[in-house]
Order: sequence, then structure tokens, then C-alpha cells
Amino acid sequence: MTNKKIIMAGSPTFKSPTRTGIHHYAELFARNGWDVFFLSSQLSPLHFIRKEDRVYSKEKIRLWARGGEWENNIFSYSYFTVLPILPFWSSDFIVRNTLKFTLPRLSKVIKKHGFLHPDLIWIENPHFVELPSMVKHKALVFRINDDLSGFKGNSSFIVKRYQDAIKSADLVITTAKGLYNGNMNLGCKVLYLPNGVNPDHFVGNFPEPEEYKDIPSPRILYTGVIATWFDQELLIQCAKKFRDASFVIIGPAVVDISKMASVENIHMLRSKKYEELPAYLTYADVGIIPFKINKLVKSVNPIKLYEYMAAGLPVVCTDWKEIREMQSPAMIARDAGTFCECIERSLEIKEKGELVSYARSNSWESRFQKIVHEIERAGPPV
Repeated sequence: MTNKKIIMAGSPTFKSPTRTGIHHYAELFARNGWDVFFLSSQLSPLHFIRKEDRVYSKEKIRLWARGGEWENNIFSYSYFTVLPILPFWSSDFIVRNTLKFTLPRLSKVIKKHGFLHPDLIWIENPHFVELPSMVKHKALVFRINDDLSGFKGNSSFIVKRYQDAIKSADLVITTAKGLYNGNMNLGCKVLYLPNGVNPDHFVGNFPEPEEYKDIPSPRILYTGVIATWFDQELLIQCAKKFRDASFVIIGPAVVDISKMASVENIHMLRSKKYEELPAYLTYADVGIIPFKINKLVKSVNPIKLYEYMAAGLPVVCTDWKEIREMQSPAMIARDAGTFCECIERSLEIKEKGELVSYARSNSWESRFQKIVHEIERAGPPV
């Protein structure tokens, strides 16, 4: 009996250091007997010309150059297009043909590896709106995990094309309640299913990271990208208030962080692999989510909250609607003063049972089982 097949089209590569929901779902599909074609976002001539793009896309370039690679029932691939979708260049012609003007032809790569007639197509990136027209599939799922209009890189045109495309889906999954507009008239099942965690991944006897030897406790930890939504001023204010605490930031920065990095008790560490993270969480004392409240953040369901709690870390975060919808044990702060106070209170928490229990009740495995059930109900048999 041949395995069922799924094409999962998102943004990151499968081996990206930052793991999102699509990575966990891909592994669960593979573990449950599916062959997975894991397709990451576009490469273009610009990624070779501009140094910053070349470094950022190193793994995509490697995958494309070697024609993709198989590992544990998952085929990873990144495509090269000579007709890229760019913020200033996304006409109807480009959007409809970006997946056709590829080297080599994406359709040939899909066919070569046995995915020309997949049981399921799973789309998370608006650049793949034309993918369903390229392959004959049994069911189509769109998973919406961000407010696309909140990203500067998405033009109003591509956002509209994406909104039109999801109307053909058998199932639409949203990770936040604010991501679904009831006026969209999709005509299909819309499932609100937040992010989750692999709780067992963050439990164990881990050695203390070497980098922590020079970073004294208590350690206030943030893991993730430092981007426009990260409130650096808030973090600086708390770091200056708690001079005896160490504020540890793990992750890449895509904005200027020189001011934050100059504060003595703020420690900027490089990105860590998913396998490395548990040790850094285990030997921290509080997990923080200091986000600015903007259009994008209002629809964020943060994976890091579940991961912090799986490791037994009390969590302090800024206040937005979705974070309250999660009904977690996190401390929610409406302003900078309260955020600092919550950190101080969190350092006094000794009983971690409620935190770990919350994480275990929101596992990726339970989310996966619900998705499979809904797919079977909403669309043709797969």
C-alpha cells in the first residue's frame, strides 16, 4: 500500500532554526504514514545579488542547488523563479505565473518525486495561490497564521489574490480568532485551531548551556526574531530596573538592536536549533513576550508561550486580544510599569504544575488529530 501524499507550501525551509506550526505538522504527517513535499518560499536572482539575501537564504540555495532532499518521508525543496513576487512587483501576470517561470520547472520536480497527484495540498504562504491549479489533488487546506496585511512585504494585490484563493479550500485553519472575517463567505469549514507545543521535547535532564556560565541568574528569557514588533524600549526599561537580573535574548535580529545590546545586563545570543532550546529554557527563570501591540501582533498566537510553559517557565507578556483568548496562566501587562512588576512576581513562583499542565493540554499531536478529523469531514476522502 502506497503512502498518502501531501504538499505543504509555506515560507521557511524544513531545517530552519525557527520552527513554526508547519514544521510540526509536517513531522506528524510523516510519522503517520504520509509522504510530505515540504516546499519553502521563493528564490530569485535578487537572492544571489544582494549579500543580505544571500546569507538569509543560504539553506534555500543549498536545497535548490542539490535538487531537494529526502529525510524521514519528507522531501524538502526551495524553488528558483525568474518572475518573483515582490512588494513593488506583483501584477496579476506575475502572481499567476511565478510558479511556472522556475528553474527547473517546479511541476517537473513535483512529478519526479511522485507528488503530481497528492491527496492533500496545504498552503500557508500567499505566493502559492496558483499551486492547486498545477497538480490534481483531492483536498485543499489553507492555514492562516498571520494577518498578511500587517506585513510590509505583501502588497494589497497579493493579499486580495490570497483571499480569493482560499475560497476554493475544503478547510481553512486560523491560529487566531481575529484572522477570520465572517464576511468572507468562504463556503467551507473554518477551524480555529491555535498553535501548540511538543511538551516532551522540553522535559528532561539537560546540561546547563556553556553560555549561561557567564550569565548569572535570575535569567529573564526571550526566544525568537527581533523585529519591528519587539518592544526594545520596554525591555531596556525592565533591564535597568532589575540590574541584578540577566535578560537573555535568543534569536536573529532584523532591526537595529545596538541600543538594547549596549545595556550591560541584556545578553544577545545567536539563534539556537530547536534541539538546543530546552536547555536554555530549563536554566532560565521567566519567559517574556514583549510585543508592541500593532495590527500584526493582534492576530498572533505565540508558540513561544506554550514552549516556555512546557519547560515550567512563568510567562509575562504584553496585552492583546488573542493572548487573552488563550486563557493561559501567563501574566498579562497593559503597560511597561506593570510588565516589570509581573517579572518580579514571576520570579517568586515556585509551583510549576499549572504551567506544564497548560502546555500538555495544547499539544501539536492533539491539534493534528483534530485537523485530520476535520479534513475527512470537510472534503473528499484522503
